[in-house]
Amino acid sequence: MKEIKLKELPAFAKPRERAMEVGVSNLADYELLAIILETGSKENDVLDLAKQMLIEEGSLQNIAFLTINELKKYPGIGNAKAVSILSALELGKRANYDISPSQKIKNLKDIYDYANNLIGHEKQEILLAIFLDCTSKIIGKRIVSMGTLNSTAFHPRDVIKWALKYSAFALVVVHNHPSGESLPSQDDIDGTNGLISGCEAVDLQFIDHLIIGKGNYYSFAHQKCFKV
Repeated sequence: MKEIKLKELPAFAKPRERAMEVGVSNLADYELLAIILETGSKENDVLDLAKQMLIEEGSLQNIAFLTINELKKYPGIGNAKAVSILSALELGKRANYDISPSQKIKNLKDIYDYANNLIGHEKQEILLAIFLDCTSKIIGKRIVSMGTLNSTAFHPRDVIKWALKYSAFALVVVHNHPSGESLPSQDDIDGTNGLISGCEAVDLQFIDHLIIGKGNYYSFAHQKCFKV
């Protein structure tokens, strides 16, 4: 049995044709994945292969964390397809980092929502710095450090130097705890205290340091946990 390509499917089953008719945003996850895959395997057509991947992995987000070799366990996926899949998902992830020119931080929940969309799903600790102007509008962001499953290290100067490059009035730092527990470690406390002192030295306003867990977050400014 030969591989079934998208062009060989009936028109009503072709995701590209459906995208032209109803728009890409109205396609199901498996249809979008099928467009990237282009061909299926000897056992499954391309739509069935896409569905199988989503069922076994649970979500597109989980697929994005697979390695090339892990993707190649699926019949019909070689190096080229694996790279195409991961590249497309990485591009979507990076697109989420775009900042609306009018986006402002009005409260603690705004910080959480913005940062959680960027790093809340990551499986390693990531420290994100968000830079604001005097009207609390976001003017820049920077991943300052990437750590392991349960720790990340940063030096205050690594945050402050980027704040100065952006000519920021204020800054917020956020990092995730993949374990789901948002309470700070001693390293988190020491790093935050050092950052506060560094901001004071250059007349930079320190707004907060948030730690994102699963369904909760910790605010250093308020020194307490909040449920989402």
